Amino acid sequence: MATKPKPFLIRRNTDHEAMQKALSQSNGSSDASLTPISVPLVPSVHGTEIDISALQIGQVYDVPLTKLQRSEVNARVFYSNEELDDMSKSLKEKGQDIPAIGYPKNGRITVIDGQKRFQASTNASLPTLQVLIVVPPVSDSEEYEESRRINLHRSSQTALDDAVRWKGMIDKGTYANQAELAAKLEVSIATVSKTISITDIPERLLRMMSDHTQTRTLSIAYEVSRLFNAEKFKDKAEEVEHLAQDVIDEIKKKDMGRNQVKSLIDSKLEGPKQRMRAEAVPVKYGEVKGSLKVFPSRGQLELSFSGLPEEKVTELKERIEQMLSGQLTM
Repeated sequence: MATKPKPFLIRRNTDHEAMQKALSQSNGSSDASLTPISVPLVPSVHGTEIDISALQIGQVYDVPLTKLQRSEVNARVFYSNEELDDMSKSLKEKGQDIPAIGYPKNGRITVIDGQKRFQASTNASLPTLQVLIVVPPVSDSEEYEESRRINLHRSSQTALDDAVRWKGMIDKGTYANQAELAAKLEVSIATVSKTISITDIPERLLRMMSDHTQTRTLSIAYEVSRLFNAEKFKDKAEEVEHLAQDVIDEIKKKDMGRNQVKSLIDSKLEGPKQRMRAEAVPVKYGEVKGSLKVFPSRGQLELSFSGLPEEKVTELKERIEQMLSGQLTM
């Protein structure tokens, strides 16, 4: 007798909403109830021999990792080692509570929601991942926009993720230009431009920055990107990369805010300030020695005496005033 498939319970509202929407799009239903739903789990057949073409829309399957592929336009790009390790541990010890979401493409399943679960399963050497099969999106832009909406709802999206994806999709032609992307996502063109400038930072450093709450913000990442646009470091890629890494480490260590980072970047771009040295000339007025200091770059001159009698101070003041007015020559 055939075994009845075990119901699959959706436990978290954010993923539940995504699945309800995916199922509604698949079967034409407009029901968006937030009460838990049961989706039958269909086991994989003979390990990696699962027939992708036979998978049904709206069903959850135990899909071998070898039959999965990442979405090229998923909104999340960077994951910290800590969150991946936590996810791997949870999957190994407690199993998978919520299925990923994917669609058939070229003989494999493209994961459009659940990239972290996919990567964590790979890291943990697990054989399969549970995936809800949905209708393929009509375009890359639709796939990206839905992915970004879900991630923003979970507060997992960062400026670094946006930067990489936005530049890639504009370069590819998914969006004609920054203005179109800004209109679609309902953000300002200035924000899009500022965000995309972050991609001037090498990917190796972006991954370092994604591990810290401060360095993955738009304002601070933008300040770091200024190093890579500076005329001072033109044609000095290796030097500026090492400098930027030191800056990122310092930001993390001191948990610096945006204004502190801006000051730090300004100091790196301007270089150490040179002290203005004065030309000092010894002088005498009567028997009292003094000093005449000249600062050519400032256009400044200082005359000082120590120990002049009060009447001599008044006398010297008058003589200087007369000399400057042309009534007296020294």
